[in-house]
Order: sequence, then structure tokens, then C-alpha cells
Amino acid sequence: KTYIWIIEDKNNNSIGQIRFQKLDEEFYDIDIYIVRDNRKMGIASKALSLAENKAGVKPLRAIFNNNNNTSRVFFLKNGFKINLENKSFIQLVRN
Repeated sequence: KTYIWIIEDKNNNSIGQIRFQKLDEEFYDIDIYIVRDNRKMGIASKALSLAENKAGVKPLRAIFNNNNNTSRVFFLKNGFKINLENKSFIQLVRN
């Protein structure tokens, strides 16, 4: 099962997307993207909260390259915990 939303600004311009996708029995994987000019404004955190409340899915899992510090900071700030980490990728989860 997949949930996807387009994130729009106050002028109805598309500025990103968020997706929850059930790829295994345990987790919904999360993918979130905000266009560069709209980052660092709290939009991704707000979108995550709204989408999670609307879909009602748990637990969530984020997987990304280990050198992606922006994603690491974002997900940790939003209550995710490191579940697995190696030289290539990091996996964070939130129940």
C-alpha cells in the first residue's frame, strides 16, 4: 500500500512530496522531498506530521545514504531512532 501527497505553498505551487510505502510486513518506508528554495522553513516537519495523522500508518522507516547529514538531522529531530547503520546507508525508525 502506498500513500503520496504533493506539498504546495500558499499560492498552490508544488514544492515537494511525501510518500509512505509498505514494502515489507513491518514498516512503512518514508520518502520526503522539498525543493531547495523552500527548505529550512519547517515545511517537511509539518508535512510529515499532517501526512502521518491522515494516513495513520506506523511504524515508519527512513533509509538513506550514510553521508546524507541533512536527512539524518531531520529524522532524528522528528523522533526517529537509528536502527541500523553501516558505511553505505543508515536506517532510522519511529513507532
